[in-house]
Amino acid sequence: MNTLLGIDFGLKRIGIATGQTLTCSATPLTTLPNHAEHTNWDGLDKVLKDWKPDAIVLGLPLNKDGSDHALTKQVRQFRDTLGQHFSGPIHWQDERASSREAEQSLTSQRASGDLRRKVKKEDIDQLAAALILQRWLNKTP
Repeated sequence: MNTLLGIDFGLKRIGIATGQTLTCSATPLTTLPNHAEHTNWDGLDKVLKDWKPDAIVLGLPLNKDGSDHALTKQVRQFRDTLGQHFSGPIHWQDERASSREAEQSLTSQRASGDLRRKVKKEDIDQLAAALILQRWLNKTP
């Protein structure tokens, strides 16, 4: 069984999900505050230490046509530095529409009464990370 972390990197927040290859499932875990000028490595290092993942799946932001998104360069730089904090494999996963899909899902849950509180941006980010990780798990044999 392999433990995985899914990451949805953003300049304000970093959504994180956990998953495993045995059940081929992903679950939202947490959202860390982040800053455009300096990444929240203390928070990320704590998550890495606590969960000891075998691999990380990082969302790659792309435009609808597959070209680089405005955030793609920053995410690639984040991945390079993440490799200094984590010695295991880091896999890319196209994250197109994951945040929109996460927000729609949470809004639907709230409308149906399954979610009784207001949807927060932090909820969206960690669910987006879970969707990114789940997509990777679904396509990996």
